[in-house]
Amino acid sequence: EQIGRALNDVAAYGADYGVEIRLEVHGRGTSEVPHIARIMEVADHPGCVVCWNCNQQDLAGEGLAHNFGLVADRIGTIHIHDLFSDYPWVELFALLNASGFDGWTLLEEGNKTADPVRVMKYYRLLWERMVSPENG
Repeated sequence: EQIGRALNDVAAYGADYGVEIRLEVHGRGTSEVPHIARIMEVADHPGCVVCWNCNQQDLAGEGLAHNFGLVADRIGTIHIHDLFSDYPWVELFALLNASGFDGWTLLEEGNKTADPVRVMKYYRLLWERMVSPENG
């Protein structure tokens, strides 16, 4: 409740400057989507959204679809870590497409490569395939 109220205050202030506040599904306890859902119940300011962090914790409990559904209407950003991982990317992007998601997707790639431009082009190809309407 304390975090949700604080987010409302920050989001109200940020709204005056065109700034959106993003709460990332990350950290001890708050990497669990049900905790984020509870925070967002309190943080009801439209300028406060969820940054879906694509963690293994997203799959916990009743699974990805259930956890996604807990905050689907509040997701404003997707933080992609590695499209080569075993995370269920196709399922996530189908859920995003079905929910009408129109926010940002960000990619953080931590692996070194001798040809970063080639890797970025490949990631873009994968991303474009996953966001296509046929995926939803």
